[in-house]
Amino acid sequence: MQKSLSYYRQLLENYLDNSVSAIEANELFDFIKQQPEEAGKLMNEFRDVDQSERFKQLENIDDATSRRMYNRLLGSIQTPAAPALQAPVHRVHFLRSGWFRYAAAVLLLAGCAGTYFLLNNGKAEKGIASGKNIQTDIGAGGNKAILTLDDGRKIMLDEAQNGDLARQGSTRVVKQENGRLAYETDGAQDGKIASNTLTVPRGGQYALTLSDGTKVWLNAASSITYPNVFTGTDRKVEISGEAYLEIAKNERKPFKVKANGAEILVLGTSFNVNAYTDENAVKTTLVDGSVKVVKSSTSQAKMLIPGQQAEISESTEGVKVETVDTDQVLAWKNGLFSFNNADIKTVMRQLSRWYDITIVYENGVPAQRFYGDMNRNLTLSQVLKGLEVTKVNFRLEGRNLIVMP
Repeated sequence: MQKSLSYYRQLLENYLDNSVSAIEANELFDFIKQQPEEAGKLMNEFRDVDQSERFKQLENIDDATSRRMYNRLLGSIQTPAAPALQAPVHRVHFLRSGWFRYAAAVLLLAGCAGTYFLLNNGKAEKGIASGKNIQTDIGAGGNKAILTLDDGRKIMLDEAQNGDLARQGSTRVVKQENGRLAYETDGAQDGKIASNTLTVPRGGQYALTLSDGTKVWLNAASSITYPNVFTGTDRKVEISGEAYLEIAKNERKPFKVKANGAEILVLGTSFNVNAYTDENAVKTTLVDGSVKVVKSSTSQAKMLIPGQQAEISESTEGVKVETVDTDQVLAWKNGLFSFNNADIKTVMRQLSRWYDITIVYENGVPAQRFYGDMNRNLTLSQVLKGLEVTKVNFRLEGRNLIVMP
């Protein structure tokens, strides 16, 4: 027997109150997928109700964040007009949902045929959360890295015990109780300089404190090469992949980062650098302070102020600068995927690194675009089940994810 719209309205209310069961959440999920027009009517009712205070109460967050979340929700419910003679553009919106035990993902899909509201409750059991085309599941990435010392010795940091790992001259290499790798010096300078490399594999992330107090966070499939102690007139490191750095201020020793054809010169500041070789540009985003970004091949340079991003690529001359949302850029460091008009290849590259999978496109690349935030602690099946509502289908064969239009 077909159930009334009021029944599903109550399920939605229960979901937002975090009192919905796993079975009810799946029932609501199926209703939205199977009856998009009715689901659109239901969501239109919520457009007229100011829920910002409710979100704030549930998540215990500040007014600005609450308002931003609420505005994103209402904006996502708008149904865009489809351009003439063009294929419809599907938009998946992920709304940050911090009050669920496993950081549930709330997805909003707006298309020319109507408005869809999709809920993927992280409280659901693993079997319920798995999509129908997903044969197995893969857990989210975690803290793991390999430290390669100057003498060639390799240390698996996720397996190493806390405490001293090595000594290089006057510098101790320490795995701290919080899992961070740190370089601690007793202040003596014996002239021994050793070059170390911290490598984070696909499916990993790690944090590091350099000998000068600079803090580094490395994303999946990234590495940093650095000395055990900084001597001379500057501090130099080399990065591949993506990293966020909080530079210890020292006006007498500028900090220099080399990253895939870009050079970044700083004194004391916080910034993110994305220099993956499979991305089409190196992007440096300034959060605090000031940096100078140089294109190595041409020596062209630009100074950044907080909130700006410098982009360097082989296909363009010079350094392109634009203002960006730093919260979105730093989402990975804060445990989130964050997309703003991202194509499916952009989404898949991030999933590939975090879940250590290979992406294969079968019969072409889907044209969907994606918006919003989703927690990175979800399993792969939970993420894919949400994406499947856009009519993109997936098949997991070992660690190969097949994407099918």
